[in-house]
Amino acid sequence: MFRSQISAVALALCLISAGSHAQAQTGRDSAAVEVAAASAMLAHRDAGNTSIGLDPRLSVPHHHTGSRETRPLRADARSRGLAKALDGSVRTLEEVMPGWGPLRGVSVHLSLGAPTFFGDTATVEVTMHQNLASKRSPVYYESRRVTLVRSAMGWCVIREEQLGSS
Repeated sequence: MFRSQISAVALALCLISAGSHAQAQTGRDSAAVEVAAASAMLAHRDAGNTSIGLDPRLSVPHHHTGSRETRPLRADARSRGLAKALDGSVRTLEEVMPGWGPLRGVSVHLSLGAPTFFGDTATVEVTMHQNLASKRSPVYYESRRVTLVRSAMGWCVIREEQLGSS
């Protein structure tokens, strides 16, 4: 309950400080949206899962990120910057999950799609794989569409829609 109260206060502050005019998006906007969306997803991880891997490839909307299909790469400097902002490392899903066992070398792995902008609103799909203590199902995945709005405080998450989970 306390967490939802904080979220409601943060949303109210974000909406109050939002500008009434749309601005052009920049590479900085895309990077800030990715960091905010990834941080929102990481708030849903298990407490013990602290080492983070970030896929350098862009996830394709409405596709399972575990598929081995070729996906476009995020710029190398951008991937490194995002991983650094999340205190993580750049690793493909195949590197950390070569089979169906637990993740190796990280306890959480993120894959993000390219942000989509409409005025001062952005959406991005984020998928997180994380280790579980269960022997029967050692890895859990969850995908969410995160909606953000630009405000004087930066990009603020205003909605998270769960798209799938295991």
